[in-house]
Amino acid sequence: FDTGILTDMHFLPLDALQHDLLRSMLYLHAQPPLMNLLAGIVLKLWPHHIDGAFEVIYGIAGVAAVSLLFHALRRLGTGRWPRMAVCLFLCSFPTLFLYQTWAYSTHLEFCLGCALLYFLAVFYTLPARRASSLVGLFSSGCLLGLLHAQWHIAVFAGLAALMWIMDRQSARRQIALVSLLCLLPLAGWYTKIPF
Repeated sequence: FDTGILTDMHFLPLDALQHDLLRSMLYLHAQPPLMNLLAGIVLKLWPHHIDGAFEVIYGIAGVAAVSLLFHALRRLGTGRWPRMAVCLFLCSFPTLFLYQTWAYSTHLEFCLGCALLYFLAVFYTLPARRASSLVGLFSSGCLLGLLHAQWHIAVFAGLAALMWIMDRQSARRQIALVSLLCLLPLAGWYTKIPF
């Protein structure tokens, strides 16, 4: 596992991550905070085993991504063999191997994208689990926004608006409430950046 990327320009200095994490997050204005926060937590908890800790975290994220994708496709009515073919294709994709061994946000973004798809599929196929799937959906979106700047508040709000427009009257209140609660951390972060 390659953690040499932690000295890249996208990360705060290692001293700040290890010894002054909270203040560093407070004054971080250049990029979303989640990857720096993860690196700081790993540096604090396992300062001598950084490579191993990231390898475990990224391994769990890879297994979770494929499992979430498999179950999302099952919820959407895809047959067993096409589901397996898609998951095997993604598991054997060369870039997945590359990003799984590189301490950067791309692999975690893939996992959160699979979580978004899974919770969206549950929301539309299991009416009894609508509230919990909404929380999972918008929490995954919020984490994506705090992990990568391309998934910013406008995309998140657009997804919420599209779901609100496409859904029945009964779930619109839930969609609006949960999306607003999950939009708060994103809005707080993006309004903090200019200052």
